[in-house]
Amino acid sequence: MPPAFPFDRVRPVMLRVVIASLIVAAAVAIVSIATSTFGDTSWRLIATAAVFAAFALFAWYDAAISSARSSWFALVGFAVSVYLFVAGMAKIWIIQPLDHADTIFDGFFGWLILAAIARVALAHVHVVLATEARLRSRVITAVTRVTLALVAILAVMLSVPVLFSPLELDGAYWRVLGVVAVLDALGTVLIPLGYQLFTPASARTRTLAPVHPDAASSPAGAVPGFRPPAAAYAAIGAPLTLQWPKYADGADLPATPTGEPDFTGVVGYDDWVARTV
Repeated sequence: MPPAFPFDRVRPVMLRVVIASLIVAAAVAIVSIATSTFGDTSWRLIATAAVFAAFALFAWYDAAISSARSSWFALVGFAVSVYLFVAGMAKIWIIQPLDHADTIFDGFFGWLILAAIARVALAHVHVVLATEARLRSRVITAVTRVTLALVAILAVMLSVPVLFSPLELDGAYWRVLGVVAVLDALGTVLIPLGYQLFTPASARTRTLAPVHPDAASSPAGAVPGFRPPAAAYAAIGAPLTLQWPKYADGADLPATPTGEPDFTGVVGYDDWVARTV
């Protein structure tokens, strides 16, 4: 089994990088203002420090928050953060030809657009996976895979004109992008709707045996439904019924084909399984 990624070691390192980046940006600004040399290079240095800080914040978020859901999802977030860092350095320091007209897709503002596209796409993936984990079935799993592929394609197509801002794209490209965006939205909506349509009602709802109070042994003034320990376990050897596991919002966990609770997608479960294999 491959060793687990050391997320606990990444978090403090990334916080130190954020602090160092902010200090560097402030130092560059102070020196440039004091020496009256606040020019193009000073802006590039400040933007570089800002990209460093953003990279560290993204990596810290993936190590602290995304890793709690899934290790592979956190690693994907790390890869996206590295891509954004490289793209930011290219956007800031690659000098465009003199005849190139600057647009909003160039320089630091172009990198901000790339960062927004990438992080929104990751958030979209997180929402789709969280929904699919609660509404698990073969049809929903297939729709989820197609939707995730559409999210990736849409993010790439939105990023291409920003990454290569001098590139001229014809109308066919934007029409294809629009079709992918519509299919992406459709897949996201179909996940909960498809679950209601294709999943049998017996798999969506489960009836739990109600717990009735023991009137003979309940003390006076007891809350309805309360059973003292002595009354609850008076029958030695009688079978005890456990309540079906639920999510934090009260929804029941799905069932496996064998009738057992399916903990797939529960926070920490996938990592626990990986450690016990």
